[in-house]
Amino acid sequence: QTDGLAHHPGEHHRDQREVAMVWSCASCTLENADDRRSCEACEAARPLPPWSCASCTFENRGLDKECEVCHTAKPAPTWTCAACTLQNGDALTACDACGAARPGASPPPANSTVEYDVVVPDGVPVGGVFEALVGDL
Repeated sequence: QTDGLAHHPGEHHRDQREVAMVWSCASCTLENADDRRSCEACEAARPLPPWSCASCTFENRGLDKECEVCHTAKPAPTWTCAACTLQNGDALTACDACGAARPGASPPPANSTVEYDVVVPDGVPVGGVFEALVGDL
C-alpha cells in the first residue's frame, strides 16, 4: 500500500495521524501531551498560545493584554460552535444562535429553570397550549 509520497530505502516514515500534538514546558523543556494544562514533570502551567494583532498582525505573547507594537487590546476569548460556526463569547456554555452546547461544557442541573421574556402584542389572545406552557403573564 502506498501513501503517494516518494520514500527512499531505509527512510523512516511516520504517518501524520501517528504524530501526537505536544507542547514544550518553558521551565523544564519536557514535551507534554496537548490535553495537559500543566507540565507532567514539574507541574508548571501551560503557556498561553501567542495571538496575532488584528490591526498590525504582530504576533504577541499569550500573556500580553495589548499588542506590543500598536497597543491594540487583545480580543476577548471566543469559542466556535461546532453546529453553526458562530463565534461565541467565552462565558457562554451554549451557542447564542443555535443553542448547541459548548464542547466540554457541563449540562445544566436537572432542577434548573430557564426564564424567557415573552412579548404578546395587544389584541392577541393568550390561552390554550401557549398559556399552559408559559403560565400567567
